[in-house]
Amino acid sequence: MAMADIDEHVAKTVRGWVWSGFYSRLQVKEMARDIVEDPSQEDATDFFINAECGAKRKAERTWPAETDCDRLDRAWETLRTSGVVALQNAGYTMSDGHHEVDLAAEAHSPDQLRGYAFYHGQDLERAVESGDLYIAFGSLDDNKERNVAVGQMVRDVLRDAGFNVEWNDDPQTRILIRGMTWRKRGPA
Repeated sequence: MAMADIDEHVAKTVRGWVWSGFYSRLQVKEMARDIVEDPSQEDATDFFINAECGAKRKAERTWPAETDCDRLDRAWETLRTSGVVALQNAGYTMSDGHHEVDLAAEAHSPDQLRGYAFYHGQDLERAVESGDLYIAFGSLDDNKERNVAVGQMVRDVLRDAGFNVEWNDDPQTRILIRGMTWRKRGPA
């Protein structure tokens, strides 16, 4: 079966889920059920998912020991230990991401947290395709000065991790990591 046997949108979406490194093969198959409109394409879609998972596993064997995604994971851990709610793949939209931050913040006392940073599913899709990853950030109380301070902290942690980071110190502008090679080893 070829990619022509499934819808182009389904193929692109499935490919992004597999190569994101966040979802197992079973999760991708379950999510694909929600987007496959023609039941006659289900077998072809399963075949495509299996092929993409196999291709990713094969590619992973050629990746360097440390990838950009490994460095991003460590940067996120640094932010967490510094009192930042740092979430990866937080929902699909900005509003989803803010909701995920609110839920994660509830597990901490407010005096333990300095702010938040996250990227959501649409950001992830863009990063997998283009290498550009946008990061949302801010203070939990939306104080402008604290928003800037959190942004500066996030920017500095990402730069210290070796990323090409762009940000203009405007708390209304998201931080941008340019030129990532998205190679996240994952459960697929």
